[in-house]
Amino acid sequence: MSGNRRRTFIKGVAATMALRPGLGLAGIAIEDTLPMLEPVVISRADLDRGGGEVAFEAWFRYGDRDRLVGGLLLDLEKMPPSRSSTRPLTRPSDRTTADPVSLSDPRLVAYVSNCPHEACTVHLESNRQILTRAADGVGLPDGPVLLCPCHFSMFDPRKDGSRFAGPAYRGLYRYVLGVSGSSIIIDRLERAVVELFG
Repeated sequence: MSGNRRRTFIKGVAATMALRPGLGLAGIAIEDTLPMLEPVVISRADLDRGGGEVAFEAWFRYGDRDRLVGGLLLDLEKMPPSRSSTRPLTRPSDRTTADPVSLSDPRLVAYVSNCPHEACTVHLESNRQILTRAADGVGLPDGPVLLCPCHFSMFDPRKDGSRFAGPAYRGLYRYVLGVSGSSIIIDRLERAVVELFG
């Protein structure tokens, strides 16, 4: 897709998504979110190539400055417990389609990849030995967990990124996403993310 057609498509998607009523991903009210400077568009093919996991970066404005924050898009149905966490993450490609935007697919979640404790980068971990040691006696959910390697905060990707172990005071910050044909569009993030920059 040429640069001009891509910009036109993204502007159309952003305008369509802005008209969505009430709630975004996982019950985040639209008024509790911040718009990103430009939506992130990730193809389903990229998500499939990444084994259900794609890392991305997004810009948003806070105060008088533009801020960059990382993210992880996950397909919850493609996260088997035995998957290795050492595989490199897939980055999104430039391919998009111009189908109408629908509310997000419940299998798809997108989290800010910075831990709310000290802003270290979390990763998807499925090695039960590592998780059992890091959990320090706390029961583990089934499947992979988002783990902060700095202080071992753990987050359940299947439960809105909620914290279940470690020193983080809350769950992971979330992105709002929508689906347009074979593309996943991430256009807003939870307003509380500004706490990372406080």
